[in-house]
Amino acid sequence: MRVFPFLCICLTPAVAQHLTVGMKAGIPLSDFFRDSSTSGRFFTGSDTSKPVPYIIGPTLEIGLPLHLSVEASVLYQRFHYSSAGTPLNVFVSVRDFSAKTTGNAWSFTPLLKFRPGSTHLPWVAAGPTVRHLGGLHQWVNETIQTLGTPAPPLSFQRIEVSDPKDFNKRWYPGIAFASGFDIKVGRARVSPELRYTRWTANTASDGVRLRFPGNQFDLLLGVGF
Repeated sequence: MRVFPFLCICLTPAVAQHLTVGMKAGIPLSDFFRDSSTSGRFFTGSDTSKPVPYIIGPTLEIGLPLHLSVEASVLYQRFHYSSAGTPLNVFVSVRDFSAKTTGNAWSFTPLLKFRPGSTHLPWVAAGPTVRHLGGLHQWVNETIQTLGTPAPPLSFQRIEVSDPKDFNKRWYPGIAFASGFDIKVGRARVSPELRYTRWTANTASDGVRLRFPGNQFDLLLGVGF
């Protein structure tokens, strides 16, 4: 029974530390996917990533002793890319296709932050991150040329799917590092930040066509209260 009062005394300072709730927003400094192409005996094609113009999401930060704090953020990005190619079946048909795919990406990142004693020095942070892809939608337009003599007319079809074969999983881990500084504006704390993410597993499909850039840089601005 004597342990409980001792734990209360030890935990009270940590619970009483400053709690900051806010938002982060910014711009990615690289494309969401890397452009790629594939050429072989039975398939030729390419994927082109479209720039993602923004990142945004809520943050929560809890102050700890020794100039430390823990920040958790959930950042959202809307991504889209285009694909084109020709799967070849040399005995039956030739199919030209073009596709557009859109989706939502959520990055969950807890960071351990260290702020030096002097307010003029930047803070640094590091921690794991995981990205989840969801809300996927793909539109595929196919032009089919059936082989024969004389050549049959072309046929066309449009397909919409919510589970593209480009992705064999939905969760992708990485490691994030960040540095920034704080500016007091009234009761608000404004924090410009440069964040670097190293994706440790970034292949989205079974092959190597569709991948995240292994090194990702984001320029963020946080506002907390």
